[in-house]
Amino acid sequence: MPQHLSLATFHDTAVSACGIPVAQAYLNQAEIASEAVRMLMRKIDEPGCESYSVRVPYREIRDGATLAPPPPSK
Repeated sequence: MPQHLSLATFHDTAVSACGIPVAQAYLNQAEIASEAVRMLMRKIDEPGCESYSVRVPYREIRDGATLAPPPPSK
């Protein structure tokens, strides 16, 4: 890795695979949970309302040793 396969994850703690630090985007768990509760409360208050998607930005991105550009075409 990463010559043949790039690997990234979304998580809130550091991750490694076989001792190799994995590139990852740290999630903002508190903001995700707050938004989920807001959405649930709205659905309870207004059962017929449409569901919607919400974008919650990453907290930060950690470079790991698991990402690389694709190899040149032959």
